[in-house]
Amino acid sequence: MRIVCTAIWIPAVTCLSGCLEPEANTVSFQRQRLADVSYQVAFDAAAQALGERFHVSHRDAATGVIRGESRRTADDRDPEPADVRPLSAPLGVPRRFRRVAELRVRRDGDGIEFSCRIRVQENRADTVRMLRREHGVYDQPYDTPIDRDAGTTEAQNTVWRNRRRDREMERSVLSAVREIIGDVER
Repeated sequence: MRIVCTAIWIPAVTCLSGCLEPEANTVSFQRQRLADVSYQVAFDAAAQALGERFHVSHRDAATGVIRGESRRTADDRDPEPADVRPLSAPLGVPRRFRRVAELRVRRDGDGIEFSCRIRVQENRADTVRMLRREHGVYDQPYDTPIDRDAGTTEAQNTVWRNRRRDREMERSVLSAVREIIGDVER
């Protein structure tokens, strides 16, 4: 009986472990394909289109990946999209949102394929911090300042939660790429 179980489990585990390997996932991207465009012109146009709307934080022509974050406003608050507010949002509590963009450029036969994804994220650091303190079982403080966040920076303690994709802005970025390439070719 033990041999039969082993004979069944070993192939099953082997098959399932192959599914755990990370792959390039382009399913959750808005895509556009342009023919007869050089890679460098396409990559520069993509970087320019994304740079008009976002602060570009990563740009790598070798991999074809460009990443950016929404620009900060004058009072150093992220712009809050009105259509993202959940019904459970506490009234009067300022909520911070940001948009994170990723634009991939890759050669596809005689053309170029652009894959764009823009995610709207909500800052949940206060909620996580509050829940962490709620799980204490003692009436007196038992954690040191280093346990509470004093040993790390604000950027390290920030927790962003994906809310949704901004498909309208994805289409806008891809449309801008197409226009920039059209202007360059003239």
